[in-house]
Amino acid sequence: MDLTISIDNGKFKFTLFEKPLNLYLYIPPNSAHPPGCITGLIFGNVLRIYQLCSEESDIHNPVDNAKAYLQRSDAEHKARKLAKEKDSKQRVFLHLPYHPHDPPSKTVQRLWRSYVTSPEYMEPLAEVTNHRDARIGLRRLTIAYHRAPNL
Repeated sequence: MDLTISIDNGKFKFTLFEKPLNLYLYIPPNSAHPPGCITGLIFGNVLRIYQLCSEESDIHNPVDNAKAYLQRSDAEHKARKLAKEKDSKQRVFLHLPYHPHDPPSKTVQRLWRSYVTSPEYMEPLAEVTNHRDARIGLRRLTIAYHRAPNL
């Protein structure tokens, strides 16, 4: 139970109990849930805090803790999204149908590194510029195997 009950001057006093190591593991903002779930989570938690606490002075700390977590979570989400966008601009995907006689992906990756990302006596592809003087920027190869279509 997340409630602390005490008696103060002959009256019951109810406050919210939070463990010191509470991780606030709520639904992250980038989850596949509808936007209403996040809004419902916020309103539901604030309503729960207001209903459980008997004095207004006990309400502010839990609400501030939840708010700080959600803001930190949103900032972390934005930072991860920015890093992912940056990484996706430096990566190229090679989609291949899987065949047991094809060379292993380790061999293809080795060839990519030796001829594309760090070629001997040539400029790496990431440093090559296009007709607008913008760098190509491709640094990583991701090999994605898929199975052959069903018969």
